[in-house]
Amino acid sequence: MTKTSLTVDGNANQRLLRQLESQGFVEIHALNIESAIDNKKLKRKHMPLAVFDSPHSTIGNSVIAADDTIWPDISAAMTKDNHGDAMQLEGHIRSGRDIFVTDDKDFLERRDALKAKIRRNHKVNTRDSSDV
Repeated sequence: MTKTSLTVDGNANQRLLRQLESQGFVEIHALNIESAIDNKKLKRKHMPLAVFDSPHSTIGNSVIAADDTIWPDISAAMTKDNHGDAMQLEGHIRSGRDIFVTDDKDFLERRDALKAKIRRNHKVNTRDSSDV
């Protein structure tokens, strides 16, 4: 069975996801920013995109963007105060992992803007509150 690769946001239900990982269904990844930095239970951490004037972009913990980065589209859909969130989604797309998992209201409130901006066969799917 092929494991589904996940990128998790700090707001995701990581306890449930770790249970799925221990059962062999998923493989959890995170960007090494915000709450993931000190989270010892997250084993696979990856460097975020280097963004000028960002507290999340530090020497030794960031990567340079490729020419075809999706960063401008994602950051345009998010507010300036949420550039850490935008960096997480960019890192997910850059990595090619299967699913980005978040409960973050900043993402959920901007899902239509993100759907309009994201290109290259990426989809934004959300679970409506009626599905809970």
